[in-house]
Amino acid sequence: MRKMKIKERNERAQEVLSHFLDNMGYWREVEYLVKGLSEEELEQVDDRVVEITESIKKQFLRNNRQGIAETVSNDRPPEPPHRC
Repeated sequence: MRKMKIKERNERAQEVLSHFLDNMGYWREVEYLVKGLSEEELEQVDDRVVEITESIKKQFLRNNRQGIAETVSNDRPPEPPHRC
């Protein structure tokens, strides 16, 4: 088994997460999730799902940018000490 590079692993994870988050709107098609809810309640749950999805996306993007920045800095050779 090959070891993935951090950037490659992060990019693939972002694709997977984006796929799931983009498809969260289909929750209404799952019978046990909608059973017993009125149309108004469905709307309330749907609004909350959108809020949570956006929060997750923002958090993931922030963490992913930070992780990529750390990866880039770790891949650079150390700078020589400065002379005064």
